[in-house]
Amino acid sequence: MVDPLSITASIVSLLQLSAVVVKYISGEKDAPDDLKRLMLEISSIKGMLSDSQDLVQSGGAPLSAVQSLSTPNGPLERFRSSLKRLDKNLTPVTGFNKATKMLVWPFQKGEVKDILCMIEGQKPLSSSAKLPHVSSKDQMSRDIVDWISALNFSTKQDDFFARRQEGTGEWLLEADAVSVCAGLVTIDQESKIIRLVHYTTQEYFVRIRMTRFPCAQTSIAMTCLVYISFDTFAKGHCRSDQEMEARLHDYPLLEYAVRNWGDHARGNPESAVGDLALKFLQHGSKRACYNQVMSLPGFRCSGYSQDIEACFSELHITASLGLAGIMQLLLSHEGVDANSRDKYGRTPLLLAAANGHGGVVQLLLSHEGVDVDSEDWQGRTPLLRAAEEGHERVMQLLLSHEGVNANSKGEYSQTPLLLAAANGHGRVVQLLLSQENIDASSKDEFGQTPLMWAANEGHQRVAQLIRSHEGADAEFRDWQGRTLLSRAAEKGHESVVPLLLSHEGVYADSKDMSGRTPLSLAAEGGYDRVVRLLLSDKCVDADSTDDEHGMTSLLLAAEKGHEGIVQLLLSHEGVDANFKDKFGRTPLSLAAWKGHERVVQLLLSREDIDAGSKDEYDQTPLLLAAENGHGTVVQLLLSQVGVDANSQNTLGQTPLLLAAADGHKGVVQLLLSQEGVDADSQDISGQTPLLLAAANGHEKIVQLFTLAGRY
Repeated sequence: MVDPLSITASIVSLLQLSAVVVKYISGEKDAPDDLKRLMLEISSIKGMLSDSQDLVQSGGAPLSAVQSLSTPNGPLERFRSSLKRLDKNLTPVTGFNKATKMLVWPFQKGEVKDILCMIEGQKPLSSSAKLPHVSSKDQMSRDIVDWISALNFSTKQDDFFARRQEGTGEWLLEADAVSVCAGLVTIDQESKIIRLVHYTTQEYFVRIRMTRFPCAQTSIAMTCLVYISFDTFAKGHCRSDQEMEARLHDYPLLEYAVRNWGDHARGNPESAVGDLALKFLQHGSKRACYNQVMSLPGFRCSGYSQDIEACFSELHITASLGLAGIMQLLLSHEGVDANSRDKYGRTPLLLAAANGHGGVVQLLLSHEGVDVDSEDWQGRTPLLRAAEEGHERVMQLLLSHEGVNANSKGEYSQTPLLLAAANGHGRVVQLLLSQENIDASSKDEFGQTPLMWAANEGHQRVAQLIRSHEGADAEFRDWQGRTLLSRAAEKGHESVVPLLLSHEGVYADSKDMSGRTPLSLAAEGGYDRVVRLLLSDKCVDADSTDDEHGMTSLLLAAEKGHEGIVQLLLSHEGVDANFKDKFGRTPLSLAAWKGHERVVQLLLSREDIDAGSKDEYDQTPLLLAAENGHGTVVQLLLSQVGVDANSQNTLGQTPLLLAAADGHKGVVQLLLSQEGVDADSQDISGQTPLLLAAANGHEKIVQLFTLAGRY
């Protein structure tokens, strides 16, 4: 039995604490504008708490209603937390009077606003204690709160409450109706969104939904069913977009009712709405209207209303919604075809399995003649769909059924195990691996196995489960010749890589069909931790090259600007900092070409670096940086001993000529300031930097040459 004394004591302690806080605040002399608002809010709390105390003591409210406010993390607890936070900062250290004269406002910017938000969020909840005993004329407030508390999102006023009060001809939701909801409900006048006033209000109602609003789901399910059963919908589906839009305009609740009645009806409400639901489901024309609305896309282009996907029978609708009670009634009818298919070849069992409705799956499996391995037009079975979505209970039911094929293959030859592994459904994977004769190394059309999918997607636990299963091949290669380790390294899955490296027989330096190693893939992707893990393996050759361009991991990392990886590789014993690819490019020339300043700086800090290296076209790092306008890189290179500011490529072009031709003013300025730079150098066509700048219309570059007297 509820103890009124304990509830009263809790409220009294809060009243005392609020009085103390008010006393402290009233003594503050230099508090900001938040002070006045804070005083008003705490006074408001005191008023509501006093009302609640009176209700409990007088028996004017059900004790369960007030007690619900004292649930863990409920309104009373949050009020107490806010007040204690204020009390802690405001309590004087050495006497109240002395402290108030010396005290600086003890809150950081925004801190008081946080407390105010917390208090404001709980006020409507405290008012909700009065809702169970409103008068009959205020029943509309209960109706409104019933509806909103049962939803997990905000919605538009005309979507939900554009329904008339019986016998009055008045709309249910008007401003005065909102006002009787104890401050719980608000409407945004611009967007017409109706919602609970604060997110904490929604959280609170979710916690107490079954005790405070036990009939809300039934009421909403009934309303939705009545709505979609209107005689006007017996006309069937609309023949044009215009007709569809007119229907949605005239019946604003239709789309919500169609899409959500099943969610509200599932479970306890089903018994109350079963007869009404059955009557609707067996009406072919109304079901045609339902199917059309269910098929409406989010983005609507011309002809959208005629693309009707969900051509469901009553069995299909019931199965997809998970209404076990109604399914039982339908299956009891003589001549019912439990294996009937929709336009996509899906049976009721497949739909129930895909949506995770175990109760309906169990009913269908017990029905004589049900095809447990029925395939849709993509070759997917109920087991495949349940595995893909991770519905463990449904999987257990299907696997326990005699004759089910645990290795069935659907689209792209993918098995239930492969789909579960790819989506990271660990418990489903474990369940499938426990099946006798399960093929743990089955390949899909892309040559991928379940283990490879798990590694590729970074599902460590799933990969570990499959790897430890007898028959799983950890060194399997896909159509590109890449191993599990290569795929995991390529995606940067640092939790999967060590798992694979610890597997006996896994070669850490394996090459794919292009000569790429796990290290080169990780280095190019910028995955520092994976690179570090791979470098710790003695089998890894840090200077191995690919077959296409002859690039090492260092070259790839430098080109992409991955400073941390460049540093890791340079510190690894034996790595050649001046290694050239098939085109003669070094890590420095690639970093300079791309303008990666920090990588260039890192490479130039080494004593053995060749700052003037040339590729097969005689291009130096300086030439590449100048041509692409990387001023800071140009400056770094010019500061190096031995760098030739007049170096020429195979076309006779100098850094100054390339920078001038492309209009890189800052680079031109830098080069012109260098002693010994040849401003009149000619390429093999006889063009000079000034001529090219003028020809390309770079007026400011021409001015630089003129001012420098280089013409």
